[in-house]
Amino acid sequence: MNIIKALQLAKQSMEITVLIGLFIFFVLYFIPAMVAYQKGRKNKQAILVLNIFLGWTLIGWVLALVWAVSENTNATAEPQLSPRKDW
Repeated sequence: MNIIKALQLAKQSMEITVLIGLFIFFVLYFIPAMVAYQKGRKNKQAILVLNIFLGWTLIGWVLALVWAVSENTNATAEPQLSPRKDW
């Protein structure tokens, strides 16, 4: 009888360990998306989509993370010239 109880306890412990492991995996997997939302990036939905579909590859995950932490600038916009005030 003690063996059955020990096996049931081991099964419960294993289930809890698997659940904790899955939780940690998903938190780590979605770090790029969480960073993008936390920093308020304008392309946060695109970063999330990239993270969902290509995050399983190391390259996709790294690209999403780099995109999430990069500056929120538009490189193609032309600089705005302000009028001179000394004229």
